[in-house]
Amino acid sequence: MYRKTLMNMSQERFDENIDWVIAGEVYGSGTITEDVKTHADYQSKKDEITAEYNTYQENKKTPEEIQAIKDSAKEKLIAGEALTEDEANTIVL
Repeated sequence: MYRKTLMNMSQERFDENIDWVIAGEVYGSGTITEDVKTHADYQSKKDEITAEYNTYQENKKTPEEIQAIKDSAKEKLIAGEALTEDEANTIVL
């Protein structure tokens, strides 16, 4: 499992699957034992991934927000106005 996969998971699923990502990124693969969980590399990687997840979740837009950005971009394109970065990213993505 890759780190990017974790970002769209619920908090519960994130907590269930973070060890798989850490196992791949830090240890190549394998099982995360209780001994490994006390190691500084494990905790450092867990803190890093958790911070990235929290930031992603805080900045995640709702479907309504995305639609509003698309609508705004469409209006600006029709009027020949410049788009914001969010508007351009929403259209391209």
